[in-house]
Amino acid sequence: MKIKILWVNGFIFFVIGDLVTTLYGIGVLGAIEENYIPNILLQNYGLWIFIPLKLIHFFIIYIIYKILPYPYNLPAPILLNIFGIWVTITNILVILKL
Repeated sequence: MKIKILWVNGFIFFVIGDLVTTLYGIGVLGAIEENYIPNILLQNYGLWIFIPLKLIHFFIIYIIYKILPYPYNLPAPILLNIFGIWVTITNILVILKL
């Protein structure tokens, strides 16, 4: 049950939180994507490329979790949460500065 909560929270922060804050920051407020690869994708495919990009990343991490045996798979949802919270907070701080 605790692992399921980690995956739900990971999805909320890594996918939804980052997407909402990124789309709002770039699309509404005119923030600039400073990461090289996402910036290239943004320039070539538009703002909505971030949706499939985030979902693909999430499912790759989930597949890695399923492939690796216990306990080696435990860092996957934990790191997903840490990174998701970090990028969401970072985006919120950028939005507050604009």
